[in-house]
Amino acid sequence: MSKMEDTTNTKQSLKKHYLDKLYSTNGKPTYDYHKNKMRIRLHDKFDEVWLQYNNGKASRKEWDKALDNWLRMEQI
Repeated sequence: MSKMEDTTNTKQSLKKHYLDKLYSTNGKPTYDYHKNKMRIRLHDKFDEVWLQYNNGKASRKEWDKALDNWLRMEQI
């Protein structure tokens, strides 16, 4: 397996993991200002970590932690 195929496979499995966790959440709309700000901040942080992960500057553990934090806030 070439390095390009391995990278593509890793990105696909990462995307599948992300979508599986996203679809399994029971998110509900919240109208609390502070909860919305926290949710948006955690979503932005997750996007930042995902970009860092794609550039090789963040680990999978950091990516998972940012995803879990964001999705936990989505469920509150």
